Amino acid sequence: MKRQLIFKEQWFATTKKEAEEIIEEAMEDKHIVKRAITEKSNRNGDYFQVDIEFKYNTARGLMEVE
Repeated sequence: MKRQLIFKEQWFATTKKEAEEIIEEAMEDKHIVKRAITEKSNRNGDYFQVDIEFKYNTARGLMEVE
């Protein structure tokens, strides 16, 4: 059996409001364990990076089910 335990997403947003909307949308999933908005900049301007991590199960939990 092969199962994914942790799923990570990274998003790009041009405004803080867009970044917060991404987080709000992700909060609907009860498996979210980490969320972060990081303001970054480069020579083209400022932007926001949104990091979200979901944990769907543990190895122990999967083994107990079988």
